[in-house]
Amino acid sequence: MRGLICLFLLLCMAWECCAQREIDVEHIVSLSGVSSEEELDGEDVERLTGLLRHPLKINVASRSSLLESGLFSPYQAASLLDYRSRNGDILSCAELASVDGFGTQYAALVCPFISFYSRNLPGTAAEDTLRVGSELSIRGGARLSDGLPEWNYGLKYELAVGDRWRLSLGATRGRTDKTAFPSLYSASLLYEFRRLDGKVVVGDFNARSGQGLAIWNGMFTTGLSEPSAFMKKASGISQVASFTGSAAYTGVAAEFGFSQLIVSAALAFPGIKQARSRPDRMGMLPLVSVRWLSRVGSVGVNAQALMQPLVKDVRPRVSYVRTSADAALCFNGVNVFGEAAYDWIEKRPDVLAGVDFSAGESVRVAALASYSRMKSHRVASSAIFRSGSGRNHSYKISADAIRYPVAKSKDAQLSLQVKAVAEWEWKSQQGLRIRAKVADRFRTWGDRHRLEFRADADIPAGAFVMTPRFHFLRCKAPSYLGFFDLSYGMNVFKIRIRAGVFFVDHWEDRIYAYEYDAPYSFNVPAYYGRGVWTSAFVSWKIARWVWLYSRVSYIAYPFMEQNEKKPGRAELKLQMMFRF
Repeated sequence: MRGLICLFLLLCMAWECCAQREIDVEHIVSLSGVSSEEELDGEDVERLTGLLRHPLKINVASRSSLLESGLFSPYQAASLLDYRSRNGDILSCAELASVDGFGTQYAALVCPFISFYSRNLPGTAAEDTLRVGSELSIRGGARLSDGLPEWNYGLKYELAVGDRWRLSLGATRGRTDKTAFPSLYSASLLYEFRRLDGKVVVGDFNARSGQGLAIWNGMFTTGLSEPSAFMKKASGISQVASFTGSAAYTGVAAEFGFSQLIVSAALAFPGIKQARSRPDRMGMLPLVSVRWLSRVGSVGVNAQALMQPLVKDVRPRVSYVRTSADAALCFNGVNVFGEAAYDWIEKRPDVLAGVDFSAGESVRVAALASYSRMKSHRVASSAIFRSGSGRNHSYKISADAIRYPVAKSKDAQLSLQVKAVAEWEWKSQQGLRIRAKVADRFRTWGDRHRLEFRADADIPAGAFVMTPRFHFLRCKAPSYLGFFDLSYGMNVFKIRIRAGVFFVDHWEDRIYAYEYDAPYSFNVPAYYGRGVWTSAFVSWKIARWVWLYSRVSYIAYPFMEQNEKKPGRAELKLQMMFRF
């Protein structure tokens, strides 16, 4: 019986009613404010993949929808709405670039995730009629490791009724689960009030306000190498459409706009999904945020309080109460942002302030400073330089220094970490691209130095693209990784084949390498040991409404000592998408 279930799950299918766009990892990297695929997190990939498949209609989207997408800062959203009111709909990427706060580079990055649909154009009236669309996605995979089979699957159903109702349901079973039943669940229902510029979400939702000192859920990258990563884009209340919903709040949330004022309120119940197994972790978390939004930027106040445990016959206690005030303003292209928060239980202040601006046509600079009495004191800076002629060269440097008030070890009286990164990229008009990165981290405790160097290239040859990479890292001992990637792509068929070798003797020296995978899958394995691996990924449009995704990989450790031998591992993933 289990074998039949595994076979069914491997032949996973997805029914879609929307157009499918190929995932452009480079665009996702740029919009996320990270410098490489390895620094992405699964939540960003899933959110932006959804926008690639369901582009945001910026000419009819409300202010709440613009912010919810996470594509725009409060200043950009206000500037876009002001442009629409004065000049009408935006009909091209070039016109979007002329809107204050965008520019040519950012407009080019965001265009694959948006639609220029306009109700004012002939032949578009049908878009205003009530439409019902649904999507069911089923994915699965099997892996053979140490002679033992492991398998997993995930299911997600989405229903959209017009532009106001959206339902999302998800469930996932992990590889190590003991039973065949799902272990993680996600459910959310959203309704939008167009006249009130608001929404109500029941189930799993995101709540993100300010710069994250008081109200911010979900994963985000802590590295600050890209200037665009310094200021977080608060999206307010938004629905979670995920297989797992593991990083979401669960409860009920509402958000409404009144002229230039946005009021958000939510009541979440942390630990409610594990209430049966761990009732002591269940709590109640009210959240409130009030934000003033204008063309200059936004100013807001936020508050949240956690009470737990919500167990019968046990009086709940207040674990923390946090309040904050934040601002994100833009003056003549200079972004100034900051937030000050206070924890009333621990009596701990947290302060963050930063600036992001263009120093000329080809230079962008960012700086940030933060203070937390119990956690860390931090200063960081970043600059990216682009060549003036054709902008085929770019250079990026960043530095980050953190001091921890509490000693990280008994031997370190001063717990200080400093990291510097330098990157170089060159592009030719023919599509050739070469990249190099050097990073050095020094700390006063543990493994003090960590030096890293990576170089790779994209070499196009017709429909083929060759990508060699060399990666060196030294923390405890020298470690090496290299691979050769060959891809072939047309509109209906794409294939990527990769083969690599690695020599990593210590876990502290592990090297990460991004692997292409099926939609909604985020695959960044850590390579450790001495071995080789190969993988192949296929995307094939079999018919107008059928897509096939397949990934097969194998890793072995032939270069390790006999007493340290590790078993090889083979993995297969299949996914089909039907849209109608």
